[in-house]
Amino acid sequence: MKNQRTLNLKYILPVCLIGILLCVDLSIAKDPPLEESLKIKHFQFITHLYSREQYFRTITECERYISYYPGDALCEELSYLIGMSYFKSGRYSEAVNSLNNFILTLYSEGRFADDAQMTVAKSYLNKKEYDVASHELRKYLDDFPGGKSAEEAHLLYIESTLEEKRWMEANQHINEYLKKYENSTYKDVLLEVKELNIDSALKFKDKNPRVASVLSALLPGSGQLYCGRKGDALLSFMLTGALIYQTIYSWDRDSRLATAIWGNFALAFYFGGIYGARNAALNYKTDKETRHLNNLRKNYPIMLSLNFNQVDKKSMMVALSINYRF
Repeated sequence: MKNQRTLNLKYILPVCLIGILLCVDLSIAKDPPLEESLKIKHFQFITHLYSREQYFRTITECERYISYYPGDALCEELSYLIGMSYFKSGRYSEAVNSLNNFILTLYSEGRFADDAQMTVAKSYLNKKEYDVASHELRKYLDDFPGGKSAEEAHLLYIESTLEEKRWMEANQHINEYLKKYENSTYKDVLLEVKELNIDSALKFKDKNPRVASVLSALLPGSGQLYCGRKGDALLSFMLTGALIYQTIYSWDRDSRLATAIWGNFALAFYFGGIYGARNAALNYKTDKETRHLNNLRKNYPIMLSLNFNQVDKKSMMVALSINYRF
């Protein structure tokens, strides 16, 4: 009996030991290493900060993560998130620098290069640096012709050229856009804008400042009328005429003091009218183009420009975590 118990113990003890070892192995396999666990928590904290629009803290934590784990797979995503945080917080210059340095240089072939280039262009649009924005949008279209934001880039490029008052170039790009996106919801609007641009380009001719000055010298107000400023022309004619009449009337009455006073006023308005007509001629084309642009902004919105810096946070979080398995 005693021998049988000893025999049973010989078999039971190894089996129990093997079971304990298996349990330990399974528990180790189930729980990630400490460093990986810290990475996961840190990343979750960063995405939480971004979703709560705490962009400055997001930037700080992203930079801290990158400094702790410089070769980690998430460095690309977090570098992109730094640039987007700058962009979303309205710090467009920092956004451009960050995205250019981290994404377009270090990760030029990465999956965020498309969005980064587009965000750089939008940053310049928000800064109203339309010439640079046009260059960046053209660069996007050249580098990512089939990108997910290609249509938006085309429309923003049109808008940017309109803001620069480059009417015929805008029309050329409208033709290019409509050829590529025949069923676009913006088709009718763009066709109207195109016709207005052609009409405006023919009408917006420079006025000769010398002609305007000579006309105003011969007849007060005629220089302003030459520049299309009917109200200014009528006002200049009536005021200058009234002052000249008052000067002559005072002269006829032998009132030297009144003649001197009214005469000085008349001369001031006379030469002021000549100077005003010259300026009206110099600014004629600019004023007309500004009115045309304001009309386009008001009545023909080709893009919801005020909303193009809004990014879907949920989509961003999905994009950031796509390669990270929790």
